[in-house]
Amino acid sequence: MHRKKTRRWHKLLSVSGIIVAIFGMVAGPMAFAQSGGPVPDGIYGPTYSRMDYQVHYIDFPDNVVGLQSSDLYVSGNVTGCVIGPIPNVTAFSFGVMVSGCTDGIYRLNLKAESVAFRNGITGPTADFAGYETTIDRTPLIIGFQNTPTEVSTPDLNFEIVFNHQIQTKPAYDISTVGAGCIISDVYFTSYGLQANLINCVDGTSAGVILNPNFITDVFENVGPATAINSPLVKVTLPVVTPTPTPTPVVTATPTATPAAAPTATPTASPTATPTATPTATPTATPTVTPTPTPTPTPTQVAVAAPPPPEPPAPPAPPAPEPEPVQQVVAPAPIPVAEPEPVPVVQVEPIPEVSDVLVMSQPFIADLFTGKAAKVKPVDVSPALPEEPLQLPTVEPAPEPAPIIPVIESTSAEQFDWRPVGFVAMTTGAIAGAVGVAIYLKRVVRVRRLKFS
Repeated sequence: MHRKKTRRWHKLLSVSGIIVAIFGMVAGPMAFAQSGGPVPDGIYGPTYSRMDYQVHYIDFPDNVVGLQSSDLYVSGNVTGCVIGPIPNVTAFSFGVMVSGCTDGIYRLNLKAESVAFRNGITGPTADFAGYETTIDRTPLIIGFQNTPTEVSTPDLNFEIVFNHQIQTKPAYDISTVGAGCIISDVYFTSYGLQANLINCVDGTSAGVILNPNFITDVFENVGPATAINSPLVKVTLPVVTPTPTPTPVVTATPTATPAAAPTATPTASPTATPTATPTATPTATPTVTPTPTPTPTPTQVAVAAPPPPEPPAPPAPPAPEPEPVQQVVAPAPIPVAEPEPVPVVQVEPIPEVSDVLVMSQPFIADLFTGKAAKVKPVDVSPALPEEPLQLPTVEPAPEPAPIIPVIESTSAEQFDWRPVGFVAMTTGAIAGAVGVAIYLKRVVRVRRLKFS
């Protein structure tokens, strides 16, 4: 029995050593997670600024200690930068103010081995540079370039230039000048903006007007302060000559010309027979024999169709007979009844009451029932003279000083797995080595017994 327990001991020890070693391998990466020095996740600041100060943020993956303003420095083409103080706290995010820089581009950098984790390991191993910040305090300047003096098309464009980069989503506020001109689109170019005009009328002077505060640059400058007019462009459209309509060619068909009719020559044959009678009776018998005119034979003569007969005109309506005039008889006058005399009711005069009358519910009921009115005099105290309302004098609040956010964020305390990982790996390695040694010793002993 004792011998069996001895045989099982080395197996139990080997299995235990393997389990502990596996646990150490799992906990080992957690133990070595912070074995290196702290390296920032980034140093962030404004990309563009026209302020006298800029706020930068430094983020770390875990809490660090020992960060001071002397651990930071500025690089670039600016001068006069001053780094604000940093509280001595344990945190993973810090806000740092940089002020006094001249116009230009700079970076905020962290020196090597300047901060440490809580286990004392310092970092980073080399200087860490932040993102660039551009400072430009000049005002926004707007102008036009390459504007023509005259165009021959109804469409034209205006190139608008700036001295600063423009925000990607400005609120365009542009007006047009010229009859019929409208803005089709405005888009970004390498020099600034381009505004396209269409549908301009011939002979007009086209242009655009940049209304006040129509654009904003990346430095938060808004411009222009007053409206800016572009140069005017004369629109002269070419004259279009209308194309004449071709006249159709009509081919005339030759027709036969009839011969001229011969002139009839009358032949007069007067015969005078003288007689002894003193009265002579001449008898003239002229005979004219006309020659018939030959009928011409036309060749392919076009005969026009006779016009369609017009429809007969409708018969005229009979004239209306005049109606007999009826005599109008005036109606007999209606006798007017004399108005009945209205009875006069003597109403006693209501005495003047200087007091205020208060009508209660019984008083209103008496008005409808005809009872005597009940008057309740109420003394009214004289109204107090109105005094002028005295408003408190409000002094203008002083301008608030700029709020500089300084963030010192701390994370919750976490369990330190490093000692557990080291102990687990060490224990597992020792247990595994002992188990393997016992197993090898037993195997060698069994082999010796077999050979002996």
